[in-house]
Amino acid sequence: WLFAAFLLLFCVDIFPLMGIAPLLYFSPSAVNNPGNNPQSVFFPENGLNYIIFLIVTFVVLFFVRCYVNVKRGVVRPRLPGLTWGFVLLGVAFLSGGLGSGDVRSPGYGALVFASLALLYFMFTVFFDFSRVPKDYFAYILFCGGILISAQLFWLYATGVPIVNGVVQKAKIVLGWGISNNVGGCIAMMLPGAVYLAAVKRHGWLFLSADILFFLAIVLSLSRTAIAVGFIVLLVGCFFAAARARQANRVGLSIVFLGICAAFAYLLWRDPERTLSVLHDALRFQENGSGRVELYRKGVE
Repeated sequence: WLFAAFLLLFCVDIFPLMGIAPLLYFSPSAVNNPGNNPQSVFFPENGLNYIIFLIVTFVVLFFVRCYVNVKRGVVRPRLPGLTWGFVLLGVAFLSGGLGSGDVRSPGYGALVFASLALLYFMFTVFFDFSRVPKDYFAYILFCGGILISAQLFWLYATGVPIVNGVVQKAKIVLGWGISNNVGGCIAMMLPGAVYLAAVKRHGWLFLSADILFFLAIVLSLSRTAIAVGFIVLLVGCFFAAARARQANRVGLSIVFLGICAAFAYLLWRDPERTLSVLHDALRFQENGSGRVELYRKGVE
């Protein structure tokens, strides 16, 4: 918050906020998870009021700064291309649950939609994206992968998920999500490192980082994230090798061969267990934890 306030008050350009906002969701620490700790700062008596105050002051400072930028002609406000898409999304969120008569459903939908729409419109209306570096978003994904993986590695380093020598999936809880959330979010970060591996000089370093991200996904014990992440990693290796310059393909090829060798070793040592992860993840009808029936009832 202090860094963001400094940018808003004193910096010539507030563009660095683009690198902060998408990763704020992953910032709460494990000790502040409200589901596990009654002393979390997210409870009113422990700090929720201060958090609300910080959010409100940031939003006020942001719009004041944007107003100043518009008056000075730094940016020209315009409706972004996804405006009508967000209008339809808002209608969907607000109409969800209206038939149940419970006002909490559209109220919760409005809260979720406001968080998405506010972030999108703040950065598309008041920023000049023609000045954004081409690989900026890829770096945001890459940093997100580092952030979440580091949190998960630290959780294992402190021994929290391990009980009597066995990893307990229920114990894999960070400050912002459970094991499936963690694995899924890391999987979404994989393409960032793949793109950087394809276009940067030392691309093999980014591809190696992607392997560490995939290892973190495995440690999350999220079966679907493991299956999807493995496919993304393999496809990403081919993409990076095809797009990279000739001089960079040697390092990328070595990393890719290392991945293939590791997978071949796992197949040789325990083929049944290795293939069961992908097999179980794809048997959605049988292992969907009742999701298919839930979706069917929702449509009805």
